[in-house]
Amino acid sequence: MNKTALRFLRLQSVFQEQRDTEPHRPEGTDLIIGLGEDLRPLVDLVAKSCLVEFPASYYAQIHHEADVYTTEVIAGMKWHGDPNLNLIPEGEHIQHVEMIEAAGRGIPFPDFPPFPHTMFMFDTLVEFTADQCLFYGQALASAVKMHKARAWLVGYYVGQYDKKAAVFFLLQRPDGVTGYTFSWVHNEDLGGWVEPYSLDCWKLNIMCEMLREFRATLYQRPLRTFGFKRALKKAGHRLPKTPPHFYEVEIRNTVSVQTDSRTEMRRITPASHQYDVRNHERVYVRRGRGPLDPSERAILTEPRAVSGEAYRLYDDQTPLTMADHHRLRSRGIAPPEPGEWLAVMSVVIDAHRRGPKSAPYIPSVHIVRS
Repeated sequence: MNKTALRFLRLQSVFQEQRDTEPHRPEGTDLIIGLGEDLRPLVDLVAKSCLVEFPASYYAQIHHEADVYTTEVIAGMKWHGDPNLNLIPEGEHIQHVEMIEAAGRGIPFPDFPPFPHTMFMFDTLVEFTADQCLFYGQALASAVKMHKARAWLVGYYVGQYDKKAAVFFLLQRPDGVTGYTFSWVHNEDLGGWVEPYSLDCWKLNIMCEMLREFRATLYQRPLRTFGFKRALKKAGHRLPKTPPHFYEVEIRNTVSVQTDSRTEMRRITPASHQYDVRNHERVYVRRGRGPLDPSERAILTEPRAVSGEAYRLYDDQTPLTMADHHRLRSRGIAPPEPGEWLAVMSVVIDAHRRGPKSAPYIPSVHIVRS
């Protein structure tokens, strides 16, 4: 099984056990913090989550970008290049904290996490120093110092509709005793962003936006009927196998060819399981030479029944809008040539579960490749 999935299951198991045993906590679990919190809502939210494996190298770059931006733009100070801010004089440090916390509280919660309940976990654990743990409150930093423990950032929970976000840490004492802890990052009941100085209000927005930048593009063409019956007969005898739990799904840009939606050959055999589809933008592209037939134009510009979207038409007389120019360029699709027409339709696909209702649901790990 994927190693990130194993960590995810271990995290679930530990918090489930902690929730069920409180307040009768066993000996040796003093590294687990947050015992005064009601863990039931958080445990239930994490259990619903879809797992996204995020490269730790990407996270480090995002943290660096947020650190430089908040120091130079928000606080108007010189960035010293020290993640613990030890080089900033005490007076400036206090001002630095106050300005960034004030700006951070006004940052909106991410609009479109990949899934309604998303668990971001990293391909490798990210170690935090005791000073960095201060970003998440005195309790965590004190536990690390008191037990001389090492602390690793495990991941984040992000909920789309309840607007809750939490961060999870793994702690280990020198004698090998380990424990987990969590801290609320965003919670409306606690006033929104709990610790803006951690920069998570900026980092989570960037992480969610990065996932939306992985795009799907469909070129549409008329259906070729040659070999249709033969393909139907051949494919009808092949039933897909059900994959193992937490099978890997790579998140990447795709450009594929699809038959015209009016004549499209649908899936011949049903999926063997139910699976999660993340929030994403899908772009449909059609193009052709010469003047566009009026009947075809009417069909393309008619709003679709489900999405309400229609194709936007471009030719020698109608230049691309900036938004559609970016859509095509980011996908490596050439703009219309002289004498060519091009049609573009963009649709936002909400996160949903796909597959036959009678089939089992199989969780997966959505992996962002570095």
